[in-house]
Amino acid sequence: MIPFDRIPGDQIALMFENQKITYAALQQVALASKSQLDQFTEPIIFIPMTPTPVTVVKVVACLLAQKIFVPLPAKDAAIHARQLKSQFASAVLWSTAIQHFKTPQLKQLWPKETLFIGFTSGTTGDPKGFVRNRASWQASFENFASIPEFAPKPYVTCFTPLHYSLGLYVLLQTLFQGKTFLLNMRDLNDPLWTATILEQSQIFSVPTVFMASLQHLKTPKPTKFEIILSGETITATQRQYFEKRCPKAKLFTFYGASETSFIAYNTQKQPPAQSVGRLFPKVQLQVTADNALLVKSPMNFQGYLKNGQFQPAATWLQTGDVGRYQQGQLYYDGRQDDRINRKGEKIFPKFVETLLLELPQVKDSLVYGLTDAQLGQRVVAAVVWQDDPLSKQALNTFLKQHSYRRYQIDTLLTLDKMTYSTSGKKIKPQAVTKK
Repeated sequence: MIPFDRIPGDQIALMFENQKITYAALQQVALASKSQLDQFTEPIIFIPMTPTPVTVVKVVACLLAQKIFVPLPAKDAAIHARQLKSQFASAVLWSTAIQHFKTPQLKQLWPKETLFIGFTSGTTGDPKGFVRNRASWQASFENFASIPEFAPKPYVTCFTPLHYSLGLYVLLQTLFQGKTFLLNMRDLNDPLWTATILEQSQIFSVPTVFMASLQHLKTPKPTKFEIILSGETITATQRQYFEKRCPKAKLFTFYGASETSFIAYNTQKQPPAQSVGRLFPKVQLQVTADNALLVKSPMNFQGYLKNGQFQPAATWLQTGDVGRYQQGQLYYDGRQDDRINRKGEKIFPKFVETLLLELPQVKDSLVYGLTDAQLGQRVVAAVVWQDDPLSKQALNTFLKQHSYRRYQIDTLLTLDKMTYSTSGKKIKPQAVTKK
């Protein structure tokens, strides 16, 4: 997966603080670590994803040893490993101290050349893993780079942690392309961002993390660079703020999931509201009668691991999202599970959130449903205001004028600030002011 034979040995693979590690050095240390892995009979390797060169060496060693790795959060990795061990017949936690796990679970047969198994729901409740093989991610690397705007740059980084799918993906894509990955970069204030490095960089992130980074900038960034965002759609207001803070930089977005890799991409400066852009090459899309999105692609994952059992994925993958495909553009309305049923009317909260964020008075918003005796579910909008708040009636008038469906807000809440999870998702408020 990493073509060491085609990459000059003196090319820098990793930059971390004051360290520069070449591809030759990375291969040499990874081969030494592979010797340690070869002694383990267990096929599954738990790796705590601390943002250091040691972690990258372990990942590369797993690639060389044909071992399947499971990325874990760096914090409390041993606890996470113990919670996940029942999913496997046997596994090893490759940390400072090696821990071996064996369970009554039957030996599992994994898809050909399985690369890693990630867990989308963390380690709480009933964890569900998604299984990835090398071919699907290599297809993703090649497909992504086939878009001219996404052509590889000399330096690449990601503002999300390495145990998240995006962070891990960007790391391996960078090494596959023979470029330099900047480790443990958190925002645009990092001292490593000299003008020379920044103008030759691609930065991956999710909208909430990157917008927070923009707000922390003391002065605008006049340098040219590229930011590529995945996750929630970016509003026109956010794009304008980005242009104000980074006037020479380019903002691109893509839509996909851990299971589907890349589905669509946006390179327009101001795309239509809710548009996630054009389909990537080799992606086929179906939109059902109830607006559910199904995807068929060589980049799709291989299946789920749940309760120790591997469940192969269908050829046409149900994304769990709803949307529309019109005139060559894919429009994302939200998650199927999040839909609010208000007196029989299906309301997509993510669509309403995005509309509200187009208002200059709205700084942030979260829309969700609550059980209601008369309506079935009522629509709640929690809003952080820029300055003077608007009334519920004013918001509903705006929704009526700009929505293709009959949307309205039943309860309006005012927040001092929005709370986010570590993955960048908005958290529902508990005690707020009702308006």
